[in-house]
Amino acid sequence: MEKKNYARWKRQYSIARKKERKTTITKNIIAILCCFLIFYVISLFWNDEIRFWGRKTEINKGVITHTEFKFSGGARGYYQKVTYQFIYKQKIYKTYFWANKFVDKQFVGDSIYIKFEVNNPNNSKYLSTILAY
Repeated sequence: MEKKNYARWKRQYSIARKKERKTTITKNIIAILCCFLIFYVISLFWNDEIRFWGRKTEINKGVITHTEFKFSGGARGYYQKVTYQFIYKQKIYKTYFWANKFVDKQFVGDSIYIKFEVNNPNNSKYLSTILAY
């Protein structure tokens, strides 16, 4: 009698163990995919690419038209406000970006790459030469 109970328990245990193993693997895969998704969304915010999400964009060359330095105060130091313009469909669009210590000093007349939304070219951003290729 005890052997019958043991055999039945062993059969049920192995079936339950296989189910638990499958659910554990599924949960781990879902957790990893969620982590990748969260990392991707955070990187979109970090790189300021979220504003182009689901929109048609183009990369064009622009020209720096004006620069000025602003003192930020404290340990942050100076920032450079860089105004640039680019032409799209025979129309000139102007905007600016802030250059910090990670972006080299910009000079008037330099060519830069601009990423912009096709339907709203006012929505544009400066691309470093590394990102433009």
